[in-house]
Amino acid sequence: MDNLDKLDFLYKEIAYAESKLQPQDTGHISTAISWMQQRVRETQEEIRNANVHREGHKKSGYMGRNMLME
Repeated sequence: MDNLDKLDFLYKEIAYAESKLQPQDTGHISTAISWMQQRVRETQEEIRNANVHREGHKKSGYMGRNMLME
């Protein structure tokens, strides 16, 4: 699963979990939502870092083994 698929999955799971929230007795769902939102932020950061890293290599002219495979 790549990071874009992971984000799609997390967004859908968050929406589903939010639909299950009730005024009482669903604190565990709120906790799960918060955790998944943190995973979204981490995954977004991974994507940003990968793009910055890739762009830096393109500007420098470096084409390492992994860059050639993309």
